[in-house]
Amino acid sequence: MVLADGVTGADALAAGWWTSFWQVPVLLHDGGDSLPRSTIESLLTMDVTSIIVLGGTSRISAEVAAEAQDLAGATELVRLAGADRYETSVQMAQQLGGWWPTGDAADFDSSMVCLAASGGNGASATGWPDALGAGPFCGAIGGAASNPGVPTRALPLPTGDLPTSAPVVSPRPAHDAVPILLVPSGSRTLAPAVAALLSAAFSPDDQWCTSTPPQGSCSWPGFAVGFGGEEVLSGLAIDQASHLLGGGRGPLGTMPPAAEAPPFFTNLNMSPIFDTQGSDPSRVCALRRSYADARWLALYSDDSGERLSAALDIMFRNRYLNDADSVARLPSLGSPVCVGNTGSGLRTSARFVGISGRLTELTVYPLSPEHRAVLTEAITVSSSLSSSGSPLEDTSPDGSQTSLVFESAGGTGVTFRGEALSISATSLTVVLQRPDTGAAAVRFSATWLLATSEGVVNGSAVGEAIYAGDAWQLRGRSTFADGSADGVGGYGGFSCQLTPNTPQLFADDSVSWRVDGVLVD
Repeated sequence: MVLADGVTGADALAAGWWTSFWQVPVLLHDGGDSLPRSTIESLLTMDVTSIIVLGGTSRISAEVAAEAQDLAGATELVRLAGADRYETSVQMAQQLGGWWPTGDAADFDSSMVCLAASGGNGASATGWPDALGAGPFCGAIGGAASNPGVPTRALPLPTGDLPTSAPVVSPRPAHDAVPILLVPSGSRTLAPAVAALLSAAFSPDDQWCTSTPPQGSCSWPGFAVGFGGEEVLSGLAIDQASHLLGGGRGPLGTMPPAAEAPPFFTNLNMSPIFDTQGSDPSRVCALRRSYADARWLALYSDDSGERLSAALDIMFRNRYLNDADSVARLPSLGSPVCVGNTGSGLRTSARFVGISGRLTELTVYPLSPEHRAVLTEAITVSSSLSSSGSPLEDTSPDGSQTSLVFESAGGTGVTFRGEALSISATSLTVVLQRPDTGAAAVRFSATWLLATSEGVVNGSAVGEAIYAGDAWQLRGRSTFADGSADGVGGYGGFSCQLTPNTPQLFADDSVSWRVDGVLVD
């Protein structure tokens, strides 16, 4: 039987993982000089041989504990107590769950803990509803349960050179018990006693598996389940726990994703530059370097990010290691990727998701005709107006540039905000920048102009190029910048083929290009 303080309730709740699994009754004390009547009556009717007292003597005095033992006729009385409720939760993990440091990673391979916030007393207490719910769950997922096992999850870093999920085959946790460790409500850090427990169990001196190849064998890191929202269980405290459960190596925490530029929506074919998942004619794409520490590029069929429709697993498609053509260019920086839009609605949205489930800001794309700009066909020009730099057929990674200007007198049209417009003239300036080394990507920048029957649309584009099929294939992100046409402004795709014809002669270099975009209000 367990006797715990009923004023704060923290110790009783922290013991829930053990009491719920073993069906141990918990009786409460009200903080007085003697036990409350209801507790006395229960002790008199229960068949108890051992009593575990939770918490220090400031909550349950030695006299009250002795009274409980005498009333129950128990032969054993044990007190588990620390300097505060957080240290007491550590005492329970050690005394009831065997969480003693051993110095051997194999003893804690794949072991799990639960984290729950606790603060205040009485009416001002916080975190207790989450800790209450944690007890049965954490007892049920222990290694002594019928189906134990750690969830399969990606191991940091997502940019590692051996993308790894743990466990590959779900092992039995080295420790059967999954204790509840208390965290100060709203604290940015774990309690010192809790941090010391995790650091000792998952020692940095041991070899823990990561997505970087280990030297020799390794043990699977631990796993924590947190209960409660950000107000009581801080994400920074969870980051610290994650760091310690992985042996205290690498960046602190679980690496939330970042996006330097939002992904863009396009109906253009972005191969061979962009790795594209799905055969849908529309897609959401991201440039190289525009994201970091993300596992997925996720697409949603609504504008609130609640209905997932498609996702590209950046990490396990090796897109931090090589490009869509299996060439390693600027590894660890995230290569160009697209995910097909499987939805058919008038709005969709996208964001990056990290290996811990952390999210970047949602980007919403209104897809109704009044928010779209789409060329009816590619703009083709058979010769350049002017040029400079290295010949276009030069593919050597020598750091050189090629600049070309193309103009045309129209010949195509554009659907702009739901209205079909004719194009009287176009202009495109492209600068191709070759790298100094073959390990880097060929980049381009471009400016373009469409003179339509309703005014001028100006834009720019950036992206990468690959020489394939006797021509340069350029793919990237287009910006609808300004102009005299109403409602200019937005982002989309850019696709271009630059074809060198007569060697060393710029005049007959040709181009075929197109842009599209999602326009903002």
